[in-house]
Amino acid sequence: MQIFRLESGKDFEWLNCVNSRDYEILKCLDGTSQAKDWHPIRVRSVRPDENSLGRSSDFPWLSSSAIALRWNALKSMKDVWQKRGEILLLRDEGGEELFVFNSMTVDALDEESSVLWRFPQSGRIGRIKEPVFVEDKILGLEIFRLPYLASPTYVSQEFIDRYQACGLTGLEFFQVWPPSSG
Repeated sequence: MQIFRLESGKDFEWLNCVNSRDYEILKCLDGTSQAKDWHPIRVRSVRPDENSLGRSSDFPWLSSSAIALRWNALKSMKDVWQKRGEILLLRDEGGEELFVFNSMTVDALDEESSVLWRFPQSGRIGRIKEPVFVEDKILGLEIFRLPYLASPTYVSQEFIDRYQACGLTGLEFFQVWPPSSG
C-alpha cells in the first residue's frame, strides 16, 4: 500500500479566498457535515506566480487541506467524494460553479515513528514532515486527512489511477509512505 500527498500541478491556476479569514474555516474542515450551516466561501482565480500561465484545471489549487474542484471532477469521481466526505459550494467571483471537498479525517498517524515538527509551547503538531501510518486504519481509503490542522490531504494509488483514467488535471502526487527509496 502506498500513500501520496496532493500538491498543485505546475502552472495550473490557484484560488484565493476573497476574505482572508475564510482560510481558517477551510483549515478546520474535518469531515463532519457542514451543509446545514455552510455559507459558500467567496474565491477568485489567480495565477500561482507572475511567470505562470495559470492554466485552467479540474482541481484549481486552494490548499493542501481543502481540495477545490470543478464540476467535471465532481461528476467523474462522485462516488469517492460521497463515500469519503462532503462536497460544499464555493462562490467564485467569475460566476463559475466550484466546490470544496470536506474530507473525512482518520486518526491513523503513528506519532512515535513519524517525523514531526511541534510547536514549542503547546507540543501540538505544526508540520507532518514524514508520516508513518497505522496501515489497518487506512486500508481501502482513497482519500483522507489526519485530525490535525497541519494535515494535508492524502490519497491512495487507487485514487491516482481513477484520476488518471478520468483524464482529470491540476494535481500532482508525491509518495510519502512508505518512503520511496530514490
